[in-house]
This record gives sequence, structure tokens and C-alpha cells, in this order.
Amino acid sequence: MRRLPRTAAWLLGLFLFAAGVRAQVPPAATEWTDPSPHQVRSVTVASNVQLEVLDWGGDGDDLVFLAGLSMNAHAFDDFAPRFTDTHRVLGITRRGHGASSWPDSGYALGRLVEDIRIVLDTLGVDRAFLAGHSFAGSELTRLAAEDPDRIIGLIYIDAVQDLTQVPAAMHACPSGPKFRDAAERAFQNPEAFRRTQRRIGADGTPQPNASAAAMQQIMPNAAPPDYAAVSAPALAVSYLPERMEDIFFGLANPSEACVSAIQRVNYGGVAAFAEGMQRGTVVALQNSQHNLHLVSPDKLEATMRWWWAKLTNEE
Repeated sequence: MRRLPRTAAWLLGLFLFAAGVRAQVPPAATEWTDPSPHQVRSVTVASNVQLEVLDWGGDGDDLVFLAGLSMNAHAFDDFAPRFTDTHRVLGITRRGHGASSWPDSGYALGRLVEDIRIVLDTLGVDRAFLAGHSFAGSELTRLAAEDPDRIIGLIYIDAVQDLTQVPAAMHACPSGPKFRDAAERAFQNPEAFRRTQRRIGADGTPQPNASAAAMQQIMPNAAPPDYAAVSAPALAVSYLPERMEDIFFGLANPSEACVSAIQRVNYGGVAAFAEGMQRGTVVALQNSQHNLHLVSPDKLEATMRWWWAKLTNEE
């Protein structure tokens, strides 16, 4: 069986969570109540634009979670509370996603990063660890380069890729509802994911809880990250599949063109991180998928705590 050192299961996640976005307004509230122990507030970042902020409480250095493209801060509802023993834990939902405002514009990377900065200023967060999943890696890198004094450290949750190669990979690789459903079945709490990350589209099918404007404008603006401009310590935790079938959860046999495109996305990203990040650490996890925090929370938590201990020993 042919093996790959690493794959873009995260890319599949992007296909699945982005597919079929049609409505331009957030979903209506349902009777379901989120059981996660957080407080919810809204922070104004621009005229008529408010971002949802989750606060799980805790003591210690601030730890801020940023979700991947098409997902929102509630994706960390089960994972974030694990760290309140050592950190004050927050989550930010970017514009065009979830319960945050869904404007027609403002999705350039610089604007998204400015939104994060305004939220941190509003909450009085002077310095923090930032943990970002998937696309949020771009936000982490940009903010750390522009505002280094604010960053204690960065955690990339399967978020190190060459996004400039994504359009070619999307063209070469399959996607569809079957892949999405297979991915979600692996989550440790799929019901919470469906309730917080999904909405019912105009055709009655589950759709990502994000606006079409956000999905259409964010990815075309992707640019190579400037890791060399980051002085903070950084941890990249990536998914390492064991077999080709693991790329698409056993539901498809990807073509050679798809495999090559995925390799370009990932090898380019890992190489750039390893070469450019001044204080970077890379850890690979097996038997998981792109959504590490939803599928392998124990492994991811252990890796993060190991890295924090490593930083403490280096001081």
C-alpha cells in the first residue's frame, strides 16, 4: 500500500464545510441549549460588525482559540475547557461565521487580523497564546508578525499549509456530502458540531454556518505566510495519515493528480514553517484527521501541555 508522509485532510475539511453555502443571513436560534461552560458576549469591531466571543474562564495566561474556515468558536466548546486550570480561555468567531455579523465585505486577511486585535484590546488581553485551526494559521502568523509584543506563543492546529496551492487541489480532488458525513462521524461530539457549525439551507440540507461572501472572498486572498517575521515560539501539530485510504476516510481512491496537488499544499507549507519559523516545533499525529481538536482531543491536549512544559524548561 502506497504511503504518504502527510496529507491535506484539512483540505478535504475545507471542501466539505464550504460546499453549498447559499443563504446570506445567520440561522435562526433553535431550542437546543449549548452545554459548554462559557459566557458569550459581542464585541464591536467596525460599523455594524460585531464578533461573538466565548469566555470559558480560568486563571493564568490568556489562551485564545480561532476556528478554521466555515467554522466558529463553538468548535472548541468541548476542547477549550480542558485548559482553564492553567489559562484564561477565550474563543473568537470571525466575521461572516456563526453568530458574528455577516457583512458583504471586509474579508481580506489584514481586516480579519485587525478584528482579532480589536477584540483583544476590548477584553484587555495584553499578551496571549493564540491557537488556530486550519485557515486560522494565516491569522496567527500575520498578527504575530505585526504585533509581536502581544504574542506569548502560537499553536497551529493542522494549520501549516501552502494556501496558494489550494485552488489547484480543490480542482483535482473530490468532495461531497458523503465525505462530510464520514468526517463528522469521527467527531467525539457530533451532535454539538451539527448544532453549532451547521444550519439548514434553502434546499433543506445541512450547510456550513458561514456566509457565501466570507467563503468566496477569504481564500482568493491567501498569500504565503511570512514565518521569518515571527519571533514568538510556535507549535505546529499536524495530522499524519498511515495509508492512502485515510486521506478520504476510505470513501474514495484519490487520483494521482489529487495526491500530487495535496503533496504540494502540505510539503510546501511544512517546509516553509520549518525553514522560516525562528522558534518552531512540528509534531505529527496519526489515527486522526484534519479536525484534531474534535477527533483526537486527548492527543492534542497532551501535545500542547508537553510544548508548554518545554517552553518553561527553556526559560
